[in-house]
Amino acid sequence: ENDVWDGTVDLVEICRTYHRYLSPPRGGPKYVIEFSLPEIPEFYGGYKKSYKLDRRTLVAKIVFLLCQKAKLDPTLFCLATLKGRVMKDEETLQQYGLGTLFTSWQLKLMQRAGGNNYGGEFVVEFFLPVNSLEFKGATKKALKVGPSMPVKEIMSQLCSKLKVSNPHRFELRVIDQDNTDTTDENSRIVVLEDNQSLSIMGLGHKLRTCKMMVEYKKFPKASGNYAKDSAVVKSILDDVINTACENIKQRSKDRNLRFCKDIVYFIVNKVGYEMERSETLTARVA
Repeated sequence: ENDVWDGTVDLVEICRTYHRYLSPPRGGPKYVIEFSLPEIPEFYGGYKKSYKLDRRTLVAKIVFLLCQKAKLDPTLFCLATLKGRVMKDEETLQQYGLGTLFTSWQLKLMQRAGGNNYGGEFVVEFFLPVNSLEFKGATKKALKVGPSMPVKEIMSQLCSKLKVSNPHRFELRVIDQDNTDTTDENSRIVVLEDNQSLSIMGLGHKLRTCKMMVEYKKFPKASGNYAKDSAVVKSILDDVINTACENIKQRSKDRNLRFCKDIVYFIVNKVGYEMERSETLTARVA
């Protein structure tokens, strides 16, 4: 029993082999997990933290969330059992038995050993929305990004390169890295949140490059949270107002330019007329 709790044995293999004999998930999708954290200054002495997590959460996402609070690079850390068996980033907690073998658990965050962290920036290929007027017919764009760079910063840089305004209207979706057909809906796996980074899918410690899909954010449904819904509505209204103001400014600039041209043409014509009159002044006086 201790070997299972401490993760001395291969839990994924046990769950895969004996899944038909295991009890169905108990207590709902979320369970409390206590994390032992590295004794480094960034955690300010809080080396034990407990969180209620969905059993379907990716290991990589948990590492990202733990490191985000301490402002650490998640590519330098990994999640492990109490006995130090490293958990794979692309696997979920339920694959390790959360909900079936355990209704609570203890894990630890560890610094990665060896040279798996490549560091630096990596070229990522971004596939753009099809037939989008804003992207002026462009279908993809390669950009160098850091593994720990937040999605909102990546979108800001990408839109700046492509001269597209309001980058917050777009989202990044992880796509099947082996599927070259980016129009295939089945190749689009999961949407990354604005504060997540590409390290969640292994960039920087497992991958040196990857493919991502840029898509327009869908109009959100009301969440029931007044503060959150108000922020979303305000963001949408700000977009509408800012776009209208930009259009008004541009029209005003175009109108002023036309007026200036008309004034210049009037002055030039008037000067020409007066010059012609001055040339005939002597003849008219005589």
